[in-house]
Amino acid sequence: MVRRAVEYAKCGLFDGIFFDTWRDDYRDRKNAHYYAYDLHEAAITILRRIREEVDAVRDDFLIIVNTNDTKIPRSAPYVNGMFLETIGPYHRQHLTEIESTLLWGEQNLREPQINCLEGWSLRNEPLDSPKNQQRMRLFTTMSLTHSDGYVSYVAGIGVGGNHQHAYEIWKGHSEEHARGVAHDHLHHHWYDFYDADLGVLSAATKQKVKSTITEKGCSSVSSPTAGRSITGAVRSSRLSSRKQCQALPAVWKTNAHIPSLT
Repeated sequence: MVRRAVEYAKCGLFDGIFFDTWRDDYRDRKNAHYYAYDLHEAAITILRRIREEVDAVRDDFLIIVNTNDTKIPRSAPYVNGMFLETIGPYHRQHLTEIESTLLWGEQNLREPQINCLEGWSLRNEPLDSPKNQQRMRLFTTMSLTHSDGYVSYVAGIGVGGNHQHAYEIWKGHSEEHARGVAHDHLHHHWYDFYDADLGVLSAATKQKVKSTITEKGCSSVSSPTAGRSITGAVRSSRLSSRKQCQALPAVWKTNAHIPSLT
């Protein structure tokens, strides 16, 4: 895995690498005793070696990990960002925990930081329902006020082939179900709320954006368009700088991640 990451760093096609299902607390999880080795230490060792070896190749290689809503103090020295795939239910205690983790990431991860907050919709309602729009605004505002990162709001309906809908996703979709077409609905909806003018950037933020653009350029992937459904996330606190650089980092996602123990 380390050699593979180094090859991605060398090829120049990718800005970094993304690890799904990442934790700092593997040894504390209920199935850890089934493993013949310390999964916790193995994960940190792999991450440290990747960081050391890709830094020897180039100094701008990004490492992003999916921590859901957990903090990763041992991984922090090697990681540029967390993808907070926050799956509900979203009660007060959970939202407070998400806020805390997002703030922690902004304060403790290495530069340049790319923290990504994702909320999941109410699955029994259309994405443009009043309650879903309210929840979307909650996560967007949380990202704006607690981070300088990205935000997305995902439908999260029907992960896998067999699932049911409380409403017609689109015209004729029930017929696709009747034919047994395998699919899911992990897509993102572009809301008009995202088009809000956030005003003029402060001098410090302008300099930070200018430095980022100078270092990374503007030729990457998944820039938001005027369409309705997108598969990328939108940069929250830099929405007003999209004219300068609309692209997101091109980060390679590996499925060869540390296995979940749940």
